[in-house]
Amino acid sequence: MKSSAPPTDALPLAASSVVGYMKRLVLALVILLLVAAAAWYGAAESGLPAGGLSRAAAVSAAKMYVFSSAPLTEQGSNAGPYLLLGWQVSDARSPLTIVWRISLDGVFDGHCLPSEVNFCRTATSSDVVINYFNGRFVTVFYG
Repeated sequence: MKSSAPPTDALPLAASSVVGYMKRLVLALVILLLVAAAAWYGAAESGLPAGGLSRAAAVSAAKMYVFSSAPLTEQGSNAGPYLLLGWQVSDARSPLTIVWRISLDGVFDGHCLPSEVNFCRTATSSDVVINYFNGRFVTVFYG
């Protein structure tokens, strides 16, 4: 004679539906992560997207965002995802935004670090980060 009692290892209906929901959620997140990684890898391997500023235009735009008491000279430039070129954890901008990071040398007076309460040194280099497509200012780092 068969027993009509449910198996002892079976979860209640509510618990099993939560487990099923969590499995689907984890699977969706894994798929989303794989798609994002594949898209990033594809973009990195194929170069930068079309329609962005040329290197010369990016350098010209970056020079407009900093003031130097000496002539500005370019020391290098890189284009790529903001995540690799200046993004910080506290930054509200997307780390996947494509940007130019232009390194400039000059004399940048009055740019103090938070730790320099009583003394402000003159910076001799700056890294200007601008949007890859339209040249809008994103951030600047002085060093």
